[in-house]
Amino acid sequence: SKKMSSTKKLFDETPSKLAENIVLFTRLLRATGMHLGTASAIDATKAATVIDLANKMLGYKYYITGEVIKGDGIGKKIKYPTANILPVNNSKLIPGNGVYVCQVNFDNKNLRGMLNIGNRPTVDGKERRIELHIFDFNTNIYGKNVKISLITKIRDEIKFNNLNELKDQLQKDEIKSINILNNEKI
Repeated sequence: SKKMSSTKKLFDETPSKLAENIVLFTRLLRATGMHLGTASAIDATKAATVIDLANKMLGYKYYITGEVIKGDGIGKKIKYPTANILPVNNSKLIPGNGVYVCQVNFDNKNLRGMLNIGNRPTVDGKERRIELHIFDFNTNIYGKNVKISLITKIRDEIKFNNLNELKDQLQKDEIKSINILNNEKI
């Protein structure tokens, strides 16, 4: 396809030209909210554009890989259990804070979900976390490595007044995410 040929052309360069393109691409991602481990305030439209651009330039969905570790169990209490992700590659750029639509792969299973990256202001979270909710899934996966492919960002992280408000928003996020995933070409 035309998209693939332009992407291939971008990366089908001499090693020095490829390195230059990678540096420019990395600067673009960082300038628009992608970064290594520090929080930034960017709007959802800009971040969605960054993820969409990254996916087009790479020729595949930008992804994060990590190990599922134990969290605080708050998501489970409101019927939105999350898998807390510890990235396995510390040099990989982590997108800006917010909620993302994603595809998940582990143990040769392809699943769908949504991902929150941020400080969890509703529960007065102190550190930045990556939390994955997999749709229609209820299996203990602690210690498993997962690959999370980002489709797009759907909203910024928001501080809600209570967990019920958060749960209501998560229901809306899930509906929006499923609609996006249903229209996604895999």
